[in-house]
Amino acid sequence: MGFHAEAGAQAQDGAGVLRDVGLIERDATKTLLGHAGGGIDEVCSLGKYYCCLVVEDVQKFTVFPRTFGFTEGVKANLAGGTPKKNALILRELLAGQRRGEARDTVLLNSAALLFLADVT
Repeated sequence: MGFHAEAGAQAQDGAGVLRDVGLIERDATKTLLGHAGGGIDEVCSLGKYYCCLVVEDVQKFTVFPRTFGFTEGVKANLAGGTPKKNALILRELLAGQRRGEARDTVLLNSAALLFLADVT
């Protein structure tokens, strides 16, 4: 789950983070909160991604996409547009015809979900 403000990354206890984002009521046992700064709340290749992993306590860390072989992207290349343009981007992604920031974002977010699901 991404969050826009850095305030979420400054949480002091896991219960507080879960309560603030409404996950206590959903019995969340493992949650990843994060942001890339600059209004980006998705894991992406635009630079550092600040994380809070909440399991029983809060672990703060920073992910650098280059560690996983991604080159640093450009924010303008991640922007979508009209519904028609966004649909085209999605179709190209699913067909394996699109590279760059959009594909990297899908891959990095998929990896984060697999991590949360303990799939190795």
